[in-house]
Amino acid sequence: QDTLLMYTVTQPQRDASVFKGDTANFKCTFERSEYVNYYLFWYRQKEGDVPEYVLQRSTTETGHNSLEFHESRFDAQIMGNSSVLNIQDVRVSDSAVYYCALSLH
Repeated sequence: QDTLLMYTVTQPQRDASVFKGDTANFKCTFERSEYVNYYLFWYRQKEGDVPEYVLQRSTTETGHNSLEFHESRFDAQIMGNSSVLNIQDVRVSDSAVYYCALSLH
């Protein structure tokens, strides 16, 4: 019998105000088993648009950024049960809602 594993993902920070040129940080926390490999995804959604894939990080593999979101400005780390998305040299065009998602595959 297959077991359905459910994990809770939380973004405690509601919003961030950052000056142009500074670094924005968005935190995501989640439940996980230390024995399970998982992938953490970050997405950006601008008002009236569909979510855009930003990047993916894994506990076991090299991460990947979407071509539009170059690693020189968009980066994330996984630290225990949390991840932080860092956006360097913030621009007005970065204004959006940022979501994280967890996958076991």
